[in-house]
Amino acid sequence: MRLYHYTCGHGRDGILADGYVRPNTHVYLPMLPPFIWLTDLDVPTREALGLTSVWLTCDRTEYRFDFELSDESGVRHWPAVAHDARLPRPVRDLLEDGGALPQHWYVLGKPLDVGGSGGIGLPPAPVDAA
Repeated sequence: MRLYHYTCGHGRDGILADGYVRPNTHVYLPMLPPFIWLTDLDVPTREALGLTSVWLTCDRTEYRFDFELSDESGVRHWPAVAHDARLPRPVRDLLEDGGALPQHWYVLGKPLDVGGSGGIGLPPAPVDAA
């Protein structure tokens, strides 16, 4: 399955220096283990990805890392994770409201090597302005 991890410029620099995209604990989800957030959307839409930068000033869709992940990788579809964790609706609303498309979100609880199957942190393809 082809999945993408979007990040800002300083996030990209840290990933490239380390060689890995690493799981992080989400501020709204301290009850869950750290995750890497991924999507199947190859062209980013901030609202769809939940990366609106309401609290941050950087563009978290500026760069994209591409990964080809097998079913054995441990990647899970976000709606299934949220359901299995019995996340309260208000918590899910914080993440999933405002035009978000959580059906396109995936999570993984282990680091991804950007030197192997990962992309190199290139800007995503621009959306046609047709």
